[in-house]
Amino acid sequence: MSVISSLFIIVYFLGNMLLSVLISKIILLKKSWIIVSIVSLITAFSTLISIYILPTSPMISYSCFALCYVAYIFTLFDGEKIMKLSCAFIIAINLLAISICISEFIVLTTNYTMHELIRDPKVCVGSQLVIMVILSIQTIAVLHTIDARILKLISKDNNRVNILFILLCFLLVMVINNSASLALDVNFSKFFMQQFIFSVCILGMLYTALFMMIGYQILEERRLKITNSLESQYKSLSSDSTGIVLEINCSTATVMNYIDNGKPQPEMIGISYSNFMTFFATSYIHRADRKNVSRAVSLPYMIDLYRQGIHEYKYEYRISKEGVYHWYRAYTSLAECKNELIAITTIEEIKKYKNLVSHREELTGLYDKTSSKALISDLLNTNKNGVIVIINLDNFKNINKNLGHETGDKILKEVSKKLIDRFLDADVIGRIQGDEFVIYFKDHVSDIEDRALDICKQITNTYSKDSINITISASIGIAFGNKHISDFQEIYHYANIAMYQSKKRGKNTFTVFDENLIENTTLSKFLNNAK
Repeated sequence: MSVISSLFIIVYFLGNMLLSVLISKIILLKKSWIIVSIVSLITAFSTLISIYILPTSPMISYSCFALCYVAYIFTLFDGEKIMKLSCAFIIAINLLAISICISEFIVLTTNYTMHELIRDPKVCVGSQLVIMVILSIQTIAVLHTIDARILKLISKDNNRVNILFILLCFLLVMVINNSASLALDVNFSKFFMQQFIFSVCILGMLYTALFMMIGYQILEERRLKITNSLESQYKSLSSDSTGIVLEINCSTATVMNYIDNGKPQPEMIGISYSNFMTFFATSYIHRADRKNVSRAVSLPYMIDLYRQGIHEYKYEYRISKEGVYHWYRAYTSLAECKNELIAITTIEEIKKYKNLVSHREELTGLYDKTSSKALISDLLNTNKNGVIVIINLDNFKNINKNLGHETGDKILKEVSKKLIDRFLDADVIGRIQGDEFVIYFKDHVSDIEDRALDICKQITNTYSKDSINITISASIGIAFGNKHISDFQEIYHYANIAMYQSKKRGKNTFTVFDENLIENTTLSKFLNNAK
């Protein structure tokens, strides 16, 4: 085997591995990475062999190339057929369009003719090698510049995926059909320039379609997040007549709405927010809590949180009712409406929560397993549409074994603080095993995947002692509640299956539970028997 052929195998193998990593951010990988490596290597050899033995017709070669990647995706990845076909077509169109672009560029700038490029295997291998290097650089750039959560959004909307698939079919047919003209024995620059422009336009349409799809999904997610946040606040108002609801315009510093014990207080509408809070804080809130509350209700604090991308937070304090102080928790949601920042705060009594304060862990300050289970079960009784997040620390046992329990305790404290800071609006944050944490939201959270990805990045860290280096990360499982969820054990069971799927996928990632995981995870069968 010649040097250029060996180099071709290596580059094509690495290129296919990079593409597999990128695709795994979009759809579920169903095979191990060892199998992916073997298939990528076989594909590289097959491509090299095909250059020498397949007919020299570009149309036939391009069609076989597209089918090759369809087989590649269907062998290694799981998911909807249209989504898998779309991924295969994206790769094929991208590679073929780049191939035409590079080929025409070579013809326009060198003494090579298109006839030589197509019919001389050595020249063809060299040009394909350059093409795969460019594609690999492009793939690395995408992986480093586009957030994994955004890549995941590509498969979110079935309607948009269907539209994208139709567009991809047309683009692929255009590229393959146009390839017939490459076999013509012509030699004038205008024709080659037209082909070069054609390939650039194909790439432009492909990238525009992908970025438009992602952009529309991001805007839709943002709109739904604001809508759901506002709706949940008003639902809380209608379902709890003993609560307090305060709506303010942070931009004009005025009260827009105030409801106490289920009764609107119209006389409060339009008054200065600062005057309202001065009276409220000095008249009702316990002296020991006023400093924290003053910070939480200040407009600069709200505006700063919103600018940081934090749209929800909570705080606890004691409030006086008829001369007796009661513990309350305030939930504040921030949303922009018509270029003005709106804050809606609902306040509910948390006597049951405070009764469980003795069941918080001394080490982390989080709820222990018993308290976490009791609180989540109680919340499930009133609303089954919550979200549970299970976080398991990867390699934590090696920390205790090699670096000592003191280092392990330090890590648990650090992780606990990060969870509290990142999930300000969570209803329950607890530690249910030595290296496993649970987070629960009583209502739907639209950006939970974004938060899961962020906490993965925050937790990942390397700890060292006596030349021993151990990196910990987080494997996360997420499960959404629904009307069919019966209790804590069931929703925890689903999140646990998703968490082990994250382990299987290589750790340091998150997985959202769906019914397919029950069929594909051997562990789920064991858990079902243990229930």
